[in-house]
Amino acid sequence: MPKEKSAKTKPKPSSSSKLPKRVAKISNPPASKNSRIDGVFKITQYCFKAIKKNWPTFLVLIVIYFLVSLIFVQGLGSSIDIANLKQLFHSGYVHSSLATGLSTLFIIVGNSNSTNNQSFAQPLLLIVASLAMIWIIRGSANNRRVPLRDAVYKSLTPLIPFILMFLLMAVDLLPLILGSYLINVMFSNSLAPILIEQIAVIIIGVALIGLSVWLLIPSVFSLYIVTLPDMRPVQALRSAWGLVKNRRTLLLGKIIYIILFLLLVDVLITFLFVLLFSSVSGLIYFLISIICLLIFHSYMYNLYRELL
Repeated sequence: MPKEKSAKTKPKPSSSSKLPKRVAKISNPPASKNSRIDGVFKITQYCFKAIKKNWPTFLVLIVIYFLVSLIFVQGLGSSIDIANLKQLFHSGYVHSSLATGLSTLFIIVGNSNSTNNQSFAQPLLLIVASLAMIWIIRGSANNRRVPLRDAVYKSLTPLIPFILMFLLMAVDLLPLILGSYLINVMFSNSLAPILIEQIAVIIIGVALIGLSVWLLIPSVFSLYIVTLPDMRPVQALRSAWGLVKNRRTLLLGKIIYIILFLLLVDVLITFLFVLLFSSVSGLIYFLISIICLLIFHSYMYNLYRELL
C-alpha cells in the first residue's frame, strides 16, 4: 500500500512541471520555431506603436540630433540659396513650377549627400543617435518608459561592437560596388563588343550584386543583436545568420518595402516645402530624414523580433 501511494503521488509533480513550459510558450511565442512572419503593414503598425509609447523621449532626441548636426556638422548657414535657385530656374529654361520644384529637390538631395569637411562627424553622430533610438525602441517593446538620460548613456555601452558591425556592412558592399562598376564600364566604354561577352559581364555583375545583398541581410539584423548586453560581434553575426536562414527572399521584400516607403515620404514632404516654403526646404529634408531613420530602426527591430 505505501508503494501504491508513492506511485500515485508521482504523476502530480510531473503534471505541474508541464504547466510552466506551457505558460512559457504562451507568454513568449517568439521562442517557437515558427517560420511565419507578419506582413509589412502589421509590422509597420507595431513600429508606430513602439514610437508612440516613448514619443516624448523620441521628440527630444530628434530635436537634439537636429540641432547638434546643424551647428557642428552642417553649419548654421546652408551651402545653397533655395530662393535664388528657384528664381534662376524660372528665369532660365525651366518655366514650370513643377519642373522647378523637382530640379530644386534634386539639388537639395544631392547637396545633403555630398561629402564635406565634417565627413567623419556625421557618421559618428548617426551611430550615436541610432544606438539611442534602438535602446528606446527596446524599452518600448518591453512596455516601459525610457528617460533620455538612460537612452544616451546606457546605449553607448555597445558602441565599439556596433561600429564593427557597421564596418562589416561596408565590407559586404564591396561585391556590389565591383559588380556595378563592371556593368557601368561595359555600357559606357563598350569594352565587351560581342553579345556573348556582354551577357557574361552582366551575369557576373548581377551575381556580385546578389552576393552583397545575400551578405547584407544578416548583417543588418546583427546591428540590433549586438546591442544586447554582453553580446560579441561574432556571436551577434552568428545569431543573425541563424535567424535569416531560408528567409532571405522574404526578408528582402520587407526591407525593400520600408526603404521605398520612407524615401517616398521624405521626398514628397520635401517637395511640398520646396513649392510652398522654399527657404526652409533644405532643413525640412534633413529633419524628415531623421524621423525616417527612427521609423526605419523601429520597423527593423520589430521585424527582428518576428524572427525570434
